Amino acid sequence: IRDWQSYQISSADLANVRADASMIGFQVYDTTLKLQKIWNGSTWVIMNTGTSSVSSAWSADIVSVPFTANTPKIIDVTGFTQSLNFGSEWTINTATGRHTYNGGVTRPFRVTINYTNSKLAPLLIQEFVTFVSKNGNIVINGKRVSESFAATTILDRNDHCLSACISMAPGDYIQLAGQYTGTASISFRDVSYDISGE
Repeated sequence: IRDWQSYQISSADLANVRADASMIGFQVYDTTLKLQKIWNGSTWVIMNTGTSSVSSAWSADIVSVPFTANTPKIIDVTGFTQSLNFGSEWTINTATGRHTYNGGVTRPFRVTINYTNSKLAPLLIQEFVTFVSKNGNIVINGKRVSESFAATTILDRNDHCLSACISMAPGDYIQLAGQYTGTASISFRDVSYDISGE
């Protein structure tokens, strides 16, 4: 390892390496996790290598999503195609839009969801809120997009961009979620997910 910096080794083989204090600062490339690691005197720790992780997906489907008054829910949109998976760290459920992070380390990501939704004309003023759900959590968080539907609103479509910085651990997933103060179906179209992390 000392003579071949940065030494390439699998996670299983690295677990069998007998490292000591004389190896502090030695680096290896874990071929299983595809990550750079450094010996800190007691364990091999993942280095921040600046490796990019990017996912981009888009759906052309038009999906009508029913809402019950004041009940937040996950918004499933069908027909996704993943156009970019730089770093190969993301999987997408094409039938829902759920993005699952499969990288080897917890890290922050910028999640941007663009969508077009129908604009309703309710009898009373109603509010529609969308947000990014992490791991199925439907508690409305600080990063959200809100819009009001007034009784005088003309039926139309609105374009929105929802963006949040979210810390993702391996296995975590994100998805569009929302809540409407009325009971109605709202249609979604041109939904896209763009996720990037450094």
